Amino acid sequence: MKRSPWLVSALLAVAVVASIWYLVRESQEPPRVADPTTLVLAAGSELDELLCEDGEAAPAPDPDGHLGCAEGPSEFAKELTAATDVKLEPDFVGTLEAADEILADRSRFDAAWFASDHYLRLALADHDHAGITSSDPVMRSPVVLGVQASVADALGWSDGDAVSWSEIADAADSDDAASLSFLMTNPAASNSGLATLVGVASAFGTDGDPASADPAAMKKFFGGRADQAPSSGWLSDKFVDNAGVYGGLFNYESELLGLRRNGANLAIIYPEEGVVEATYPLTGLGPAAEPDKTAAYDVVAEYLLRTEIQEELSALTLRHPGTTDADRAPELEKELETAATVEKVLLPDALATLEGLLTAYFDDYSPKARTVFLLDVSGSMGSSPARLESLKTAFGGLTGTDTSISGQFMRFRTGEELTVFTYDSAVDEIADITVESPEDDQLDRLNENVQALGAGDGDTHYYDALDTAYNTLEDDEVVEGRQTSVVIVTDGYWNGGTRYDAFRTTYDRDYAALDVPTHVVLVADAAECAGVDNDKCTTVHELESFAFESGGSVVRSTNPADLQRLFKEIRAYQ
Repeated sequence: MKRSPWLVSALLAVAVVASIWYLVRESQEPPRVADPTTLVLAAGSELDELLCEDGEAAPAPDPDGHLGCAEGPSEFAKELTAATDVKLEPDFVGTLEAADEILADRSRFDAAWFASDHYLRLALADHDHAGITSSDPVMRSPVVLGVQASVADALGWSDGDAVSWSEIADAADSDDAASLSFLMTNPAASNSGLATLVGVASAFGTDGDPASADPAAMKKFFGGRADQAPSSGWLSDKFVDNAGVYGGLFNYESELLGLRRNGANLAIIYPEEGVVEATYPLTGLGPAAEPDKTAAYDVVAEYLLRTEIQEELSALTLRHPGTTDADRAPELEKELETAATVEKVLLPDALATLEGLLTAYFDDYSPKARTVFLLDVSGSMGSSPARLESLKTAFGGLTGTDTSISGQFMRFRTGEELTVFTYDSAVDEIADITVESPEDDQLDRLNENVQALGAGDGDTHYYDALDTAYNTLEDDEVVEGRQTSVVIVTDGYWNGGTRYDAFRTTYDRDYAALDVPTHVVLVADAAECAGVDNDKCTTVHELESFAFESGGSVVRSTNPADLQRLFKEIRAYQ
C-alpha cells in the first residue's frame, strides 16, 4: 500500500525526534545516589570475573563465611562506583544458601545478582517474603553443550549445530567410540546445572512439560554425566585441567566462548528443542524501611542497562546484551545465527515442579555417590566443645535433620553408599550403609552413632585415616558411573602416625589408579593456616596439596559453626 506524503513526513519527523531524544538520553550523566551507599550483594560465582580484580574470589571466607574479592574490586566495579556513588560488596554464594540466609535475616543482603533469580523469588514467595524486585535482563547467555572437537567429529557434529536432546542422550548412552561423557554443575548449587536439568526434562516431557519427563530417557541422558561441580567456573577449570578426559560440558555459552578464547578446541552445540537462557537480572531485596538501599538498587539497575555499559559488559563477559539496542561482542556474532533459532525454555513457575525435578535428579536420574567420610575426634576436637558439637550437627544435617532449603537437597540420597570412620591415634568404622530411601532407618542409626561421639586425648593421624579410606575403596566392586570420593574433616595439625611422604609413596603405588578425589574440610586451628608458613601449618598445607593433586577440593572456616555450610559445599561436588 502506498503511503501518503504527509504520513511519510510525519513518520520521518517522529524518527528524527526519537533519534535526538536517544542521543540526548545517552549523553546524560549516569544516575547517582544522593549519598555514597554500599550494597551488600549476594552474587553468583561466575560474576567474580566481572566484579573482582583479576577475576578472582578470595580463597579465605569473609566473616560471614562467603567468598569476597581477593584483590579488591575490578575496574568495571570501580567505574560503576565512580559513576553512581554506589559500591557493590559481593558475597559469592549459591542461590539456595542465599535463600536460606535471607529467610533467616531479611536484612542480610541488599540485593542479589545471579544468572537467574527465578528459584530465589519462588522460594522467598513461598515463605511470604514480599517486595522482591527484579530488573530487566542485564546480560543473556544460554546454557548449551561444549564438545571436544575430536569428539564432535566422531559424532558427526559441527560447531554451531543444533542437535536434538535425544541425539545427545544417545551419544551419552553409547558404548561406541562415538560416545559422549559430560560435565555439569550440581543443579541444587548452580543455575547452569538447573538449566540443563530443566532443558532436557522439557524435551523429554509431554508437550514440553518438565514434570512429565520420561524417567527412562532421563536416566539414559544422565548416564553420560561423568562428574559435577558446585559452580560454572570450577566446572570449566576441571574440564581444562583434565584435557581429553571428558567429552564435553554443559555450561553457559559465555563460559564456553571464554574457554575457546583461551585456546580450547571446542564445538558449541545448541540442543534444538530448546535451552534455558540466563538473563542475569539485578534483584532488589532491601526492605521498604531502607529507602537509601532501594534508591541505590534503582540507580545501579538503571546504570547497568545503559547502552554503552551493555556493550562493555558484552565485551568483558562474552554474554549477549540484555537490551536490544546494544552491540554484542564480536565473538558472539558467529554464534548468533544458530542461537537465535533455538527456542528458549522457561523455568517452571511452580516451586513444587522445580523441587520435584531436583528430587528426581538426585534420587532417580543421576549417577550414585560412593563416599568415605573421615571425622576427626582427636584431643583438639574435645578441647573446645563447640568443635565436636558443630561436627555432630553438620553431619547429622546430611542424614535429614537439616530442614532448610539447601539442606533438603544436600542430604544423603537414595542409592548412595556411605562408609564413615572416626580417627585420632586410631581409625574406627562407625557405619557402612547403602541408603535405600530418604526415610531409611539406617540414616537415623547413623545420626545416632555420630551424636554419641566423644573426643578423647588422641593425636591427629591424617594419613592413617586416608590410607584406611583408600584401602577400603580398593576393595570395592567397580560400578560404572558411580561418583566416588573421600571427605576428611580436621581442626588441627598432623602430629603422629604415618608421615605424608610415606603415605604418598603408598598412594602413588597402590591407590592413584583408583582416581578418587579427596575433599578436605578445615576448621578452627587448621583453617587459620591459610597463608601462614610455619612447621605446624606445613602439615596442613601438605594435606591441602594432596587434595588438589587427587582432583579434590579444600574448604575452610575458622568458625566451627560453619561446618554445616562447608559440608554442603563438599556435597555439591558429589
